[in-house]
Amino acid sequence: MAFVSTLGATDANSYLSVARATTLLSELPASVGVSAWLTLTTTQKEQSLVAATMSINPLHWKGQPAASEQSLAWPRRVAADYYYAPEDELPVDFEIGVAYMAAFLGTNGGHTGISGTDGGSTRYTTREYDEV
Repeated sequence: MAFVSTLGATDANSYLSVARATTLLSELPASVGVSAWLTLTTTQKEQSLVAATMSINPLHWKGQPAASEQSLAWPRRVAADYYYAPEDELPVDFEIGVAYMAAFLGTNGGHTGISGTDGGSTRYTTREYDEV
């Protein structure tokens, strides 16, 4: 599987490039997990970014995808507090969340489906949220 982090691409499988995730994590306070992720190989970082994207993508996001052809839920057409988010970039808080998730998954054995009690990616039979 090819690693594709082009925003809005029909074959994208990651919200962030390795370079963007590395920049974000390098600028945030150091932690054991972040420091360990920074030492991973490029392939390991790509795999953890794909796993983070697979964990985050299925959430029920507000708004709608910016283009019907895009493979991932973001970018989106969404308004918050009377402000329309740009459709050609990701919110920085969202990017940081993906980067942190990649660091967690990349240094803890990868994505195997985190249990729902840990706030993970389990799909629920009864919806515990409407939109994020």
